[in-house]
Amino acid sequence: EQIKDKKEASGIANQLKKYHQQLTSQVSEMESQLEKLKEEVKQSYAAPEFQKYLYSLHSICVHEGSGDSGHYYSFIFDRFTNQWWKYSDIRIEKVTEEQVFKVAEGDDQSWASAFYLVYIKKEVAATLAGTKINVYSSQQKSAYSELIIPTIQQKVETENKALEDEIARVIAEKEVDDLRKYYDQIYGETTAKFEAYEKETKEKEDHQSRYSRGFPFYLWNNMKAINGKNILKRHLLDHSFSQTLQKKYEKRLKDLDENAPIVAEIKKQFST
Repeated sequence: EQIKDKKEASGIANQLKKYHQQLTSQVSEMESQLEKLKEEVKQSYAAPEFQKYLYSLHSICVHEGSGDSGHYYSFIFDRFTNQWWKYSDIRIEKVTEEQVFKVAEGDDQSWASAFYLVYIKKEVAATLAGTKINVYSSQQKSAYSELIIPTIQQKVETENKALEDEIARVIAEKEVDDLRKYYDQIYGETTAKFEAYEKETKEKEDHQSRYSRGFPFYLWNNMKAINGKNILKRHLLDHSFSQTLQKKYEKRLKDLDENAPIVAEIKKQFST
């Protein structure tokens, strides 16, 4: 609606001026309260009980996204190497301190900012400075393991054990695959030699020659008579193991722990 006369315009101007004065007064009062709160916080930290411990920044959890969705990742400072690391799911990468604080502070160009910060006591920080984070083990007492609450510690140990078991199983599976190839080769060669000799002696119908060739052929015929090929298989399996894996495990096959992954995999592949 258009202003029709100067009187009306003057009234609006006075009203706006009044609002401006009120808002200025409110802003001034809020700024005064803010300064007062800052001073109270500063004074509270000056109290002796709040100066008993000193803390250092250890890590920053970052949220990237909107208020109802997004992604979380962390920056962790490795004091042993004075290096910041970014941990985002399975991806781990080095970052500079400048990058860390730029992301943490946030800006109009990014959807990411700090969600929360983790501080540790100066004494713990000093201990971490002598601890390699990349060789941390939840099974061993260290400055890092002491930072983990028992329930999380147990979960980490359980998941680590499951991963170690899976890795051991996969390695054992590959090793036994190689063992099987070696075994199949010498089993085929050995049985072919025995069967060729058996055919030769049968054609000659010379029973004496079966034994004149030596004990192995005598044993072969006796094993056949009692369906004892499994004896030969076991012998060749022991031999195959000694030629392929005994050096690594530093034990003969029969001396391995029954619960070892390699034994379980051998039983699986050589069950028949």
